Amino acid sequence: LHRFSEPRVLFYGDREGIQQDVFGKIAMAANGGIYIPDKNGNILVGPIGKQTIFGSHPTKDPDQDVLGVSRDKSVWIRDSKFVLYSIRDGVYHNADFPRNESPTCFLETARGEIWIGTRAGALYRKTATSWDEVQPQIPLAKAGVTMMAEDGFGTIYVGTRNGLARWKDGAWQTWTKENGLPSNIITAMRLGTAGVAWIGTASGIVRVDGDKLIVVDKSRGLPDEAITALTLDKQGNLWVGSHSGIFRLCKEALDQLAQAKPARLTADLLNAKDGLRYPEGRPFVGSWLGQDGSIWMAMLRGLARISPDHIATNVLVPETKVQGVLIDGQPAASLQNLVLPASASRVEFQFTALSLLRPERNRFRFRLVGFDQQWIDGGTQRSAVYTGLKGGEYRFEVIGTNNDRVESLAPAAITFTKTKAFLETPIFTLLLLLVATCVVWLAIQLRIRSLKARHQVALAERQRIARELHDGLLQEFQGATLKLAALQLRNRDNLVGEQLDGVISGLEKSLQESRRAIQSLRGRQWDGVELYAALVECAEGLCREAKVKVVCERSFHLMEPKADIKDAFWRIARESIRNSLKHGNPAQVQLHLSSRGNELVMLIVDDGAGFHVEEVRLRTGSHFGLVGLEERMACVGGKFSIESAPGKGCRVEFRVSLFSAKPLFREREIKREAARPGVI
Repeated sequence: LHRFSEPRVLFYGDREGIQQDVFGKIAMAANGGIYIPDKNGNILVGPIGKQTIFGSHPTKDPDQDVLGVSRDKSVWIRDSKFVLYSIRDGVYHNADFPRNESPTCFLETARGEIWIGTRAGALYRKTATSWDEVQPQIPLAKAGVTMMAEDGFGTIYVGTRNGLARWKDGAWQTWTKENGLPSNIITAMRLGTAGVAWIGTASGIVRVDGDKLIVVDKSRGLPDEAITALTLDKQGNLWVGSHSGIFRLCKEALDQLAQAKPARLTADLLNAKDGLRYPEGRPFVGSWLGQDGSIWMAMLRGLARISPDHIATNVLVPETKVQGVLIDGQPAASLQNLVLPASASRVEFQFTALSLLRPERNRFRFRLVGFDQQWIDGGTQRSAVYTGLKGGEYRFEVIGTNNDRVESLAPAAITFTKTKAFLETPIFTLLLLLVATCVVWLAIQLRIRSLKARHQVALAERQRIARELHDGLLQEFQGATLKLAALQLRNRDNLVGEQLDGVISGLEKSLQESRRAIQSLRGRQWDGVELYAALVECAEGLCREAKVKVVCERSFHLMEPKADIKDAFWRIARESIRNSLKHGNPAQVQLHLSSRGNELVMLIVDDGAGFHVEEVRLRTGSHFGLVGLEERMACVGGKFSIESAPGKGCRVEFRVSLFSAKPLFREREIKREAARPGVI
């Protein structure tokens, strides 16, 4: 039977004469010969199927491991009693290795030194007469050495069962899971160019470049993280053995790993269909690059040989096609002018790539224009499912690749429309806005009604207190004043009469203040009353009593504000003029009311004594009433400013927007008044 083309993987196992029960560590010589122990205590060498006995153990020990081959063609082996031998010209020579140590791996450095690693984690270097332990020791606890390698700069990497160590310039540097490794168990090692080392672990691959570590695992695209072997081919591609099989990582993708946002790696596992009868790799044994460029890897039940240069590439461009669409599990009758009902909740697109060579390795990426922001890697899956699509127009596109990543020239596409549900229509949006507006309006009305009720309660309580004061306290004061006046008439010619005259004057002033307070409690009725007329009446009344000149002015086209602004301005004007008359002793007071744009502005100016504004603001218990003026303006959303200096009078300006002023029923004012004793 003649084989016209080789499979991608040639496997050598028990059928080809390699027995599983004696397959431990093997090694490859510089000439391509493979050294394998057999169950009869021999070391075989030569091409597979044509091997000859290279040497026989003195005691025919069937359990031997080949650790390595030195440049002088000596083969270093360890037997079942952990004795280290070197075989030269077919003769076993005891290497006189320390008897208390168990050799596990071999390294010949560029300078010709022989290094042996042990199960206990020690390293020994061969001298002319003995073995010297490398000092200092590897700073890793229970670090059984699994493999060693030297790069082109003389740096030695040592893999252990408890981390990775690097020997450079006579000092150790170590890495474990605590500082970057995905696993402490080092299972494979391969040194690349420019000082880059590739380290295989039980949980992924690590790229070591100087002090920088980059972990490559399933999140980066590895098909398997349990690494058993690593080998670089002549093109710089990394061939990886794992528990699931063998795969290749191309050099271009590996070079991108050092970038800020590297692309996701892509790799296809070689399995039984590629000639790999038993895909599970054997860790800690190693892999080799033959003189002809072929790659050899130790598998659990044999040897795998790959010839990268002889692997044929499928260059046929696959044609991608959308086969069908399932709407809620039911196939669409036609893909032309496809319209989905508004009730459709699940849409499945079925597609394929017309490539019959290893079709199970065809891969796909797709996107739904109008829903996806970028292409989605679907792997080998031949369907894509979307749920929760909103009404609108969509375009589904899919691109297929064959088993060798050759991509189709153009994506297969299908355009469809999904009918909008009632909840997605403009009518529903308008109804929703209308309902929301009604709810907000109702809430505002309820709030206003509540504030009105509280305000009416506060006004009623004010009026009750005013009546009590007028009918009780003021009447008593008035009666006392009349009695004192009668007593003063009888004693007007003596000292008592003069003193009573002063007392009566004080009582009359107190009565006037009390009447003003009662009037303030009762408030004003603003129906049919102009603000300017009320301000003029207030200013002239106050200044007439104090015998101070008052000048009132207004601008043309003055807009009449709402009642709450009228009340606030009237109270503020009264308080400001009273403060001016009481503390400033002015000769003249000016009041000016005007409109500026949509603002109502009231200006009160006097030529009195003036004061330091900041000192008054900081003075606790000040009698100038600045805090009260600011609070009243804040209640209607207005602004208050004052300018004054000693000897230069005072200028106070109040302004409020006529369109954005706060309503009459001011919650803060009601709460403040409710906090006063006897006021609700």
